[in-house]
Amino acid sequence: MSQEEKKQLLILEMKRVIEILESKKEVKVMKEVNGYLEIDRETSELKAKLREIRRDSLTFEKTIV
Repeated sequence: MSQEEKKQLLILEMKRVIEILESKKEVKVMKEVNGYLEIDRETSELKAKLREIRRDSLTFEKTIV
């Protein structure tokens, strides 16, 4: 994958995170259901996307330097 493709992928991932943040009307990270803590779907997706962005941005930085 070229540097430009990596850059574009990172930008798309960041845009998705912004969409998720904007779509959340109220922020409720965890709720208790039958004694278990559950994370709502948007929050789980957001955390996963942020992990991907963090990983990809570090990889991208290393390839630039």
